[in-house]
Amino acid sequence: MSGPASIGSDIDRVQRVVGELRAHGVDALLVSAPVSLRYLLSFTGDHGVALLAAEGSRAGGAHRFLTDFRYQTQSAEQVPADCV
Repeated sequence: MSGPASIGSDIDRVQRVVGELRAHGVDALLVSAPVSLRYLLSFTGDHGVALLAAEGSRAGGAHRFLTDFRYQTQSAEQVPADCV
């Protein structure tokens, strides 16, 4: 499911992962498997990479999502704003 109804749950999932990163002393997590990107961010494209950072995620916007030009519109619609 994507769109406005799922954005709250996507942010919750990302924040849970960030909490686990902090709890285990891990600085960041690189996610590239399409199934994991779909679960965490609701991104349904075939190619993308998300970098989830344990520190500064809210204030500095440390999370990043990268994909190629083919998915620019799709990622803008599906990926939560604090991960772009």
